[in-house]
Amino acid sequence: MISRLTLIALVTSQLLTGCASDSTGDPDSPAVEEPGADVAVEEAQPEKEAATEAPPPPPKRIEEPGAGPMPPKFAGIHEILKAASTVKEPNNSHFNAHPQPTVALRWFARYGSSEQVRIFALRALGLYPTPSNSEVLSEVAMNTSEPPLVRAAAIRGIGRYDLEAASHEKIKKFIFVSVSGEDLELACASADAMHGMPTARPILLALAEGTKTPPILKSAAERALGPQTE
Repeated sequence: MISRLTLIALVTSQLLTGCASDSTGDPDSPAVEEPGADVAVEEAQPEKEAATEAPPPPPKRIEEPGAGPMPPKFAGIHEILKAASTVKEPNNSHFNAHPQPTVALRWFARYGSSEQVRIFALRALGLYPTPSNSEVLSEVAMNTSEPPLVRAAAIRGIGRYDLEAASHEKIKKFIFVSVSGEDLELACASADAMHGMPTARPILLALAEGTKTPPILKSAAERALGPQTE
C-alpha cells in the first residue's frame, strides 16, 4: 500500500509539472504583443522614408545658340529648309531625323540667311506646339520691321496651335485685327490661322460673303471655313 505521505508527494509533483508547462506557453496560441511595439514601428517609418532615393534632378535646359555662323550640327535641317516648298513641305519625320530639331528651327526662324529658310522654319515650328516655339512665332509675327512674307509665315505657323487657349490671347487678338488690315499677306495668313476657331467663324463668314473683300482674301476665308487639309 502507498503511504499517505508518498501519495501527497506524487500529487504535488504532478501539480508542479503542470504549472511549469503552462509557463512555457502553447506554441499554437496567439502571440501577445508587447506594450509599445506599434510605437516603435511607427517611429521607425520616418527613417525608412528618409532613406529612399532623392528624385532625379530636372533635365538641363539646352543652351540656344545666338546670332552668328550656322552651327554645323544644323546643316541637315538647313538643307531641308532650302529645298522646301508649299507644294512639298517637310513634316516632323524629316526634321526629327536630325539632332535638336526644334532648337535648329528656332535658330533658322530668327537668323536664317534667306527669307526662304526663315519662312519654312517658321511654318515648321507650327508642327511643335511648345511655349518656346510660340514665343518665337508671336515675336516674329508682331514685329513690324520684319518682311511681310516672313511675318505671314509666323502667323501660319502659330495658326496650327490652339489659339482659343488663354495662353494665346495676345497673338489671337493680333490675328483678329490683321485679318481686316491693309496688308493682304498678313490678312490672308490670319484667315488661314483662323481655321477651326469657333470665335473666328463670324469674321470669316463676313469676309467670304463680303462684296468688297479682295478675291485673294475671300479665297483664304472660304478655305478657313472648309475642312482641314493638313
